[in-house]
Amino acid sequence: AARVATQVSDPLGLLWKILLGIGVLNMAIAVLLGLAPLLFFFLIAWCSNLGWIVLLLAQAFGIALLIIVPTFLMGATMPLTIQVAAGASETPARTVGTVYAVNTLGAILGSFFGGLSILPALQIQLTLQSMALLYAIPGLLLFSVSASRRERKAMFTSALAALIIALAFFAGGTWDKKLMSS
Repeated sequence: AARVATQVSDPLGLLWKILLGIGVLNMAIAVLLGLAPLLFFFLIAWCSNLGWIVLLLAQAFGIALLIIVPTFLMGATMPLTIQVAAGASETPARTVGTVYAVNTLGAILGSFFGGLSILPALQIQLTLQSMALLYAIPGLLLFSVSASRRERKAMFTSALAALIIALAFFAGGTWDKKLMSS
């Protein structure tokens, strides 16, 4: 991702698209995880006579498929953020150091507060939905200041992503607690 970030003509334009994409994918994960007990039921029915190892491998493969794309995109945000910040700075080395420091502080605080207060308070579904919003909102803000904001395709893409996230957040419903605990 770091090599691609230096070759992109509009890193800000790519960054907002990636952030919105992560937001949409995280919201989709929140919806799909609500269906996970049903999916695992069918997986168990399909793999029951193949043995536990096949069942565990199938579960691991399904989870990997679910998270691989958003994880890859999350990894691409840091090089792009550095490219955007350093390109707009008169002192790029200092700016890159500041970006890394803020990222490290955010990782520490996010791990601490996420696990100890946010997740217990909001529970898993609302935490995942909030995470989707925390990626999508900066993506929309970056879109509003990017050069591509005047392009019709970019306007459509950002509006569609915002609509998908809003619909999933407000109309997606809550997970069935009985189903989730079965």
